[in-house]
Amino acid sequence: MLVWAAAGLQGAGEPAEAVEFERRLAAARSGDAESALYVGNAFMRGDVRGPQNAPLAAYWFGRAAAAGNHEAQYNLGLCHEFGWGAVKSNEKATECYRLAAAAGLLPARLRLARFGLAGEAVDRAAALNELRELAGQDYAPAQFELASHILSVEGRKGEHFAEVVELARKAARAADPLPEHLLFLADVTGDLNQAAALLEQAAAMRFPDAQARLAEVYEFGLGRPVDRHRAFSLNSLAADAGSARGLTRMGQYWLEGDMVGHDPARAAACFTAAAEMGYAPARLKLGKLYEDGVGVERLPVRAVGLYTEAAKSGNRAAALELARCYRDGVGVEKDPAGAEFWSKRAAESRNDLIIPRSGGIL
Repeated sequence: MLVWAAAGLQGAGEPAEAVEFERRLAAARSGDAESALYVGNAFMRGDVRGPQNAPLAAYWFGRAAAAGNHEAQYNLGLCHEFGWGAVKSNEKATECYRLAAAAGLLPARLRLARFGLAGEAVDRAAALNELRELAGQDYAPAQFELASHILSVEGRKGEHFAEVVELARKAARAADPLPEHLLFLADVTGDLNQAAALLEQAAAMRFPDAQARLAEVYEFGLGRPVDRHRAFSLNSLAADAGSARGLTRMGQYWLEGDMVGHDPARAAACFTAAAEMGYAPARLKLGKLYEDGVGVERLPVRAVGLYTEAAKSGNRAAALELARCYRDGVGVEKDPAGAEFWSKRAAESRNDLIIPRSGGIL
């Protein structure tokens, strides 16, 4: 979830904000860096002058950054990293982050560490040390990042899993914890009651993935009494907000005729929307529909493609389906070697939760 945290912006389009924006815009045009940052944030958020305008935001961040404003340097780095109104370029983003990091801006140091983790071995080692240093300063995003990295490398059975849990707890204890941090701790805590409480807290922030996870708590009685109506309501909210997990569960409701009418076509639409987001369980379920011709045209070759996409992301069940297809010649030619390969992949799959992360404008 992206958070536009521009200081001083409270509402959208109210007279006081509009007057303040025009005053700041005039100052920014005269070269005031703080005002240029303010204006850039306003355009990125879509305040006062209508919808979000990322190119104008990047322009004003650039003006402020050139004048030495470190927060603007960081924000401009994000624009380049993600292509928000600026040329998408990790090289340009790195230049911006380095300027901001040299001034001690922690978010910029964290972005550079993330780049390092994706680089050569020497860069990865330095980045990991940087992450540990930032985490040691009680910087919650770095604690979350470090915990996520260790989990992605070692899995839940790794020798440092206790460190993962402790880092997650520290991040969740921050003064204003992000819902992503609460959700991560809920996934690793091992305590169903604590996990349910954390999901309740994150869902109250209207975080769609937390709503979908909390729905499972009520669906299956995981730390809370079973309440299927509550589960359905939470899944509906999550799906409406675009949660892949929520959409997949709603698709299952339509497929089974549970809590709603039986409508395989609507189920396929839900699975398709979630699959397009890269959600492996949805790809698996959509593959089954294409293999069996339920709610969609029967296309075994398409099913194999979906199984493959899901299996490559580590989904064990999809790897098993793919092994079956290669063994029995469903959607592909029979291939015992292929069947054996995917059977082994299934045995090696961990299905660990890795939460996607992105930066937030300062």
